[in-house]
This record gives sequence, structure tokens and C-alpha cells, in this order.
Amino acid sequence: GIAKGVLNAKTAEEILQILKDPENPKGVESTRKQIIAHKQVIDEADSRIQLVAYEGGHHLALANLGRNQRKYIDKHPQLKYEKLALFKKAIEHKEMGEITKQLYQVWLEEDGKQFNNFYMPQSFHEWGSLGLSLSLSDTKTPRYQAASEYARIFEAREKNGNGAKASDKSRHKSGNHK
Repeated sequence: GIAKGVLNAKTAEEILQILKDPENPKGVESTRKQIIAHKQVIDEADSRIQLVAYEGGHHLALANLGRNQRKYIDKHPQLKYEKLALFKKAIEHKEMGEITKQLYQVWLEEDGKQFNNFYMPQSFHEWGSLGLSLSLSDTKTPRYQAASEYARIFEAREKNGNGAKASDKSRHKSGNHK
């Protein structure tokens, strides 16, 4: 499974490929489908309800491994440190910014409103990386850069009143909505 793939990964690029694997139940494609499904439920229930996120965003953490994989990695501290080092490299990889942009793009296409990003700047620690950057002054990480770019897009969209109508056009034009 996916957890086994993470345990077998040798490079940051392999970790990123796992995130982009369409079969990964915690990957980009699965998250995209979940956002679309949530929006459909909202629209069917009451069109006045908005799609919002509290502590939105993504992270790489060993806690996301299955219970057996966590037990295994806890018994092998060197493997744990190796995987955390790979996670750190993956978080800092420019491709992580592209993954972040893909997730924000779905949010735009589905007319997502308030998105409270889980920011929590912190150093990389034994569980992985949960925030957008390593410190308050660290504005160069790919995830932080993507979040800043899309924050400007969200703000402009809301300021100009480009809600569902604009996103419906882009969604259908791009063919991304299923």
C-alpha cells in the first residue's frame, strides 16, 4: 500500500510521486475528489451554505502511516530519521509548491470560500512538517509561496464578487469537474 511505499522510498521525488499517485487514498487526487464531493453535498442541501476550511492545507507526517507501519518505524529509529529527512526534502522541493497549487485550484473551481490555512510555523520535528514554513520569517518554502499566491487570488475574487459563476466557467472549461 501507500504506507509501504513511503517506507520504501529512497528519494524526495519518490515521496512526491506517492502524493501524486491517483491510487493514494490520502493523495492529491483523492483530496481533489473529496473537495468536489463536499461541495456537491453542500449544493444539494442548501445553496446558501458555503464551502469553508478550518486548518486546511496539507502536511507530511509519519503519524499518517498505518498503525503497523508506525509500530515498525518506532522500533527502527534510524529508519524513522531517514524518512523524516526525506519528508523534509520533499517539503522543500519545488514540486511541493505545484501540489499545493493544484489543491488550491480545486478550491477555487469549487467556489470554496473561507480557507483558514494551517500555518503554524515550526521547525521540522519527529512527526514531520505540519505548517507552511519553518519560522515566521521563512517565506521561501514552496508551500508558503503557493499559499501566498492563492491568498491573493482568493482575496481578489471575493473583492470583485467573482464567486460561483466564475468558478463554474473555469471548472467546465478545464474539464476538471466530474
